[in-house]
Formats: sequence, C-alpha cells, structure tokens
Amino acid sequence: MPDDATSRLGLPLLAPAQAQKHVTHNEALDRLDMLVQAVVEALDVVMPPALPEEGKLWATAAAPGGDWAGYPLSLASLRNGGWVFVPLQPGWRAWARSIAAARVFDGTAWQDEIAAADLQNLPWIGINTTADATNRLAVTAPAVLLNHAGAGHQVKVNKAAAGDTASLLFQTGFSGRAEMGTAGSDNFDIKVSPNGSAWATALSANATTGKLAAPSGLDVSTGITGTAITQTITDTTAGRLVKVRDSTSVLAQIAALSVLGNATNATADIAAIAAASDHQVLRRSGTAVAFGAVALAQAAAVTGALGPANGGTGVANDAAATLTRSGNHALTLTTTATTDVTLPATGTLATLAGAATLTNKTINLASNTLVATSAQLAAALTDETGTGVAVFSASPALSGTPTAPTAAAGINTTQVATTAHVFAERANAATLTNKTLTSPVINTSITGTAVTQTATDTTANRLLKVGDFGLGAATPPALTDLTAAIMPGQYHIVDLATATGVPAGLTGRGTLVVTRADGGRGWFILALPVASLASQRHFFGSRSIATGAITWVRAITDNEIVGTVSQTAGVPTGSLGQFGSSANGNFERRASGQAVCTRTDQTTPNASTAYGSLFRSADIVWTFPTAFFAGTLPAVAFSADNADVLGFRVISLSNTAVTFQLVANASIATTTTVRASAMGRWSDMA
Repeated sequence: MPDDATSRLGLPLLAPAQAQKHVTHNEALDRLDMLVQAVVEALDVVMPPALPEEGKLWATAAAPGGDWAGYPLSLASLRNGGWVFVPLQPGWRAWARSIAAARVFDGTAWQDEIAAADLQNLPWIGINTTADATNRLAVTAPAVLLNHAGAGHQVKVNKAAAGDTASLLFQTGFSGRAEMGTAGSDNFDIKVSPNGSAWATALSANATTGKLAAPSGLDVSTGITGTAITQTITDTTAGRLVKVRDSTSVLAQIAALSVLGNATNATADIAAIAAASDHQVLRRSGTAVAFGAVALAQAAAVTGALGPANGGTGVANDAAATLTRSGNHALTLTTTATTDVTLPATGTLATLAGAATLTNKTINLASNTLVATSAQLAAALTDETGTGVAVFSASPALSGTPTAPTAAAGINTTQVATTAHVFAERANAATLTNKTLTSPVINTSITGTAVTQTATDTTANRLLKVGDFGLGAATPPALTDLTAAIMPGQYHIVDLATATGVPAGLTGRGTLVVTRADGGRGWFILALPVASLASQRHFFGSRSIATGAITWVRAITDNEIVGTVSQTAGVPTGSLGQFGSSANGNFERRASGQAVCTRTDQTTPNASTAYGSLFRSADIVWTFPTAFFAGTLPAVAFSADNADVLGFRVISLSNTAVTFQLVANASIATTTTVRASAMGRWSDMA
C-alpha cells in the first residue's frame, strides 16, 4: 500500500506532522463524493461534453479523446474547474442516466447486473404477486402478451404421459369454471363446471380419428345453414342433415290431415296424401295409394279371424256352423265332431248323447245346485292325482257348533281338540314351577322383571341382557365420576378432562374395564382409544373400598421406552429415555431427570501459549447439544489422545455451554481432537 493514499480507492492520506491537513482531508472527501453511490451521465463516452457541469460524472471509453485522452475506462468528473479521473475496478457499480439502468464493470466492459445465466433454472418467478411450489410462474396483471419474434408463435403445454393432464383452466374466484386440453388421455376435451367440483364435458375430439363428440348433448337454438345440410327438396348428397319445415326441405311443412308419401306407381317426389273424410284408411287401390274405405269382400283386404273384442269369435268359423246374434236367446250349435262350447252367464248346456266334460271350471254353488247322493259325491270327487280321497286345498271354515270327542290329557294325535281339552292343557302348561325344560327354544325377546331393567341394574337373580354393563354393547354406559361405586363391566368416559377420579392431565375419550372382589374392592383398567400408537395410554388402578379415590399407575408401552421424556409436577409423564443429536454432539435424557451430553470430535487450536512452565490453547467453547435445567451446572469431563496433554482448564460453565482450555507440558503446534462429556439434570424432579 502506498504511504500517501489508500490501496483501493486512492484516497489521500494525512502525513505525520502535515501542515494544512484540511486540504488533504477535503480532497479525500471530494473523492468519496465522486465514487460513493456513483451516478454517471453515460457509459463508454469517447469525448468530454462541450459544457460539462461541475460535479457530474462520466464513464470514459477504452480510447477516449480530448481532455480525456490517456484516461481509458475511468470515471471522470469536473471538480474545482479541472478534470479528476479514477480508474475503474472490477465489481464497481454505477447508475447510468442515459439508459436508466444499473451496470457492473467486469474489468473490461460494463455488464447488466443480472446476467443471462442468472435467469436460468430459477425455482419460481412471481410478477406482481407471490409464486409458490405449485404455481412456479405467477402473474397478476390486466393482460399477458406473448408476441412473435418475427414469424409464428406457439404456446406449448407438455405432459409426461397420456394419463396426465395438460390443459388451460379458467376460474372464477379461484374456483374452476371451464377447462380445455388433454385431461387423463390424449383426447382434446372442453369441460365446464358451475361450482368447480361437478364437471360436464361439452366437446371431445378423439385423438385417433379426429371425430368430435358432444357427451352432454347439443343445444341448437337457431337454424343451421351451410353445406352440411340439404340444399333442395330433392338433395340426396350423402352425409348431409335433412332440414324440416322449410320450403326447400324434403320434410317441409304439409297440409293438415295428410301424410307425406308417393301416391303413384312410379318414382316421384314426396307429396302430401290427404284424407277426404272421417274413418278412411290409407290403402292401395290398383296403381295408386290413397285414403278410402276398406273393401271387406276382397280376400286380400282382411286376413285372419276377427277377434271377440271387435265382434268376432277369434277363430275361423266353419261355413256349416250356425251362429245367432248375442243376447238372451237360445243358441243351437250343430257339428259332426267333438265340440268345445263356452257358455254365457246363464243358459242350459245339453249334449245329444253321452256325458259332458268340464275341464278347469269353477262351479259356484251359491247360485247353482249340485244334485248328487253321498256315494255319488264321494265317487265323483278325487284328489289331484285322480286316485285318492278328495282333500281341501285350504282349511275349511266351520260354522255352528261342531262336536268332537274330548281327547284325553296329554294326547298328541291328529284328532280334533275340543275347547275343554285346550283349556285343560293350557292350564297345565301355564305353571312352570319345578318343571324341567328339555332344549327350550325362545324366539322372542324376554321382558318383565325377570331381566335387568337398566344398563346398570344390579338386582339379584335377574337375567342379564346383552349390552348391560357394556357387555356386547356398541356404546357402553357412560361414566363421569370414578370415585362413586362402580359395578364390574365395561364403560366409556366421554371427556377425561372433566371426569372425576381419572389420572391427571388426560383429555379426550376413555374406555374403562372394572372388576371387583369381596368387600367392594375394585380393580380398574383405563385405556385411551386413539389411532396414533404414540398417543396411546394405559392405566391400572385399584382401591380397597367400594367408593373413593382410585390409586392409578401408568403402564409403559413399548413405543414409550424411547421417545420424548416429560414430567408434570415432578412426575414423569413421557418415555423412559430420549436420545438426540446436533452439530454440537449427542445427548441422552432419562425419565429420572438426568441428562448426559457427549462430543467426540471437539477440536482445539494449537496449545502454544505459555502458561507458566506449561502451554495452553486459546479458549474453546462447547455449546451443549441440549440445555441442562436452568439454575443448575453439569459435571464436565475431557480427554484427548495426545501424550503431551496434561489436562483441561474450565474457564466458565453454565447450563448451556462450557468454555475451557487445553493444558500441555509441551507446545502443541497442531489441532487436537478432544472428547467431552457433561452430566446433569434436565428437570428438577427429586
């Protein structure tokens, strides 16, 4: 460094015993005023301005001229009537008024503060807003312009696989309303939604065929024009849509009470075929089609038999048959072979000879009389097989006072029982005293005072229903006070925080199982049914009397052996042990309140400072990986694998760190690795 100026900015320095020190000092201040927060009028200027303004600053070019000749790549400023030049140094920054931008000098030229390389692989960009990990490019603006660079312009949305989504999503209040793109396939879909959750596909273009589909249907409220529809009434171009109700349409509007068709015997345009009067039908007559009456005398006019609904018999009648009109008249049917006859509601059926067979007929005896002897009736009635005795299809309803012999007590046959027999047997069965029931089957619920009346009914000798005392119940009985008398069973506690007699500090729901011994002594198991294994807690309790406080102990589960230790009012409430580490070493906390910190890679500077007849190192600070209990000091110990190390000197000690020095009998010029340990308490538990 020169003796008269600073090495970087060239600021003049005061000389010892210098006279007029203010001159040198003011020159240094003037130089600082020129360089600090530099603002230049222009960059790479070749010639000085004709009328320079005092104090203004310019950056000279690589080969300047005029008064600037010989001062390339410098800052030039008119000061006190003369030019002052300061050579540029790499890294200097200046604001250029001519371009209204900041530039950085790299040693040869002025560069943008942000290089092009600095804009590559940015994690995200937010323009007038904040970007995030999902919306890595976020823009808040009235519009976004993507302009061409002299030719065409493409916006590309690329996806990894066909099953992914590449689309443009249109939102209202950040809720989706329309989306177009390839969503879940390579087909191009346009979807809309009224609420952002229910979506309907309006149009879908098949990626393979290019065909366009409208899965939700089309709503065309105005007429369709163009070459995709028929152009004239006789347009037969394949694939075109047919118009309706149009003067040039094959389906144009036609006159009332007519149909469209070709009434001639030759190829012709479609025309209206009108009906002249009521009841006419459309039929062919010779070589024309027109409305008119049907000529029933023509064999081709009517085929088949006229059904009963239209006044016929439903069959083709033999010409020899004689049928009279319907009504209350005698009907004579003369045939030469076996004939089936269906009678009206009233009338007489008679055959010329032999017997008549009635098949699948119902005889109503309420309005008809069956005349037969008992023997004839027994002979005429058979069962469904045609060989046995007739049986009733349903139990008969007996009226009057039917009689039957009274069955003996205890009889069990098909004999009809009298009321005397039924009442006697019922009275005999009503009392079950000293009765032995063999494999009884009870198919209805048992009610009455023989069963428990409530979920906690303790009345002796009553039958216990499923669900009472929580046995087999989806929701066991609820408890709020565990100091009261509790019968054996299973219960649930809705809110442990407000329940009486539960272990301190519990919240949420709980399940309680109770057993009891003689004298009302009780044993209790309390569990917190939570989904997280780390949050599960189990407690065992007991008391020697029927009511009162329960003595609780907590069961340590396998997931609590190692975890986070904690305590409440001096009582451990967490895991048995806790292990951790940081850059400052490892630590172990125990449920007893004891804590141990260790570090095996603590390095010390050289021990070359004279310390009496010995040597010591500089101060070494070890911040414990976990703090000890406030107000207590741990016991610390150190060791090192170096024969020259005599020991260690503690400079200061707190519950968070220790400052020490390494002491040696000879100067140690290299670093030494020290093993350090500290033992104390993380809690004030006794």
